[in-house]
Amino acid sequence: MIKDTEFNLTYSKQYELAVLIESAGFSFTAYHAKEKKILFVDEYHFEESLDADALLNKLEEILKKNEFVYAPFYACKVGISTPVFTVVPQSLFEDGTERKLLSSLCQTSATASVETQLLPSLEMNFLYEIPLQTKLFFKKQFLRLNFSHSFSYLFQNWFSQIKNKTTAQYLLQFEADYFYVALIKEGKLFCINAFKYNTPEDFIYYLLFVLETHKVDNLEVELTLYGNIQEHPKHNELLTTYIKNISYGKRPTNLILSDAFNPLPSNQLGTLLNLASCE
Repeated sequence: MIKDTEFNLTYSKQYELAVLIESAGFSFTAYHAKEKKILFVDEYHFEESLDADALLNKLEEILKKNEFVYAPFYACKVGISTPVFTVVPQSLFEDGTERKLLSSLCQTSATASVETQLLPSLEMNFLYEIPLQTKLFFKKQFLRLNFSHSFSYLFQNWFSQIKNKTTAQYLLQFEADYFYVALIKEGKLFCINAFKYNTPEDFIYYLLFVLETHKVDNLEVELTLYGNIQEHPKHNELLTTYIKNISYGKRPTNLILSDAFNPLPSNQLGTLLNLASCE
């Protein structure tokens, strides 16, 4: 847990809360809604991934121990990490077709809600599923509530930084049991996907498979890394062996972080901070 000295629940109506839900953990941040200053960050990691019901039970258990979450925040943003997603150009998307589109590409759940998230600057829609009980839980807690796919704002902010580069660009968001990638080549999106892995060898195989499929040299591609891969030494070793041009993802420029957050690598909490930074 990291807490800024200015954090004071007396002023919680001026704060927004951002919650990131992954299959093997949660993270939270509270920040000043107008000043965009991060005031509080906390993370919880589990030894193994949990299914939707167990994840919700764990979330409720954790929130009960953190009474600040039930303070009258101005608004709440919830980022859902799920490999069940796709992107559709805005020009090709029709309202009411989201479940049909997503089901044609992914195995969806009958007990999940299929959500649509528009990214206007990219002129594309993220389609993803969220467990219905999780959605209802947050709707009971917060009046001002926004759901999004966890990779969406990270991808959007990264793309705005690299879109004019001539070298192929690779985005990696690493998580405990699967990872997200996006590949930009010649200014165009060639791949955006999620891969589940069991071993470090699985991880590097899928990462290189995307590059090979799209004829991108792994020794020349420039990779931007987000996630706590440093906590997984073997994965990190394989990554740095096969891909040479690696840089840590940058924090959103429209957020203010106090000196208390300096010890954290810039790639850590990247997904959560990009969620908080979105308008």
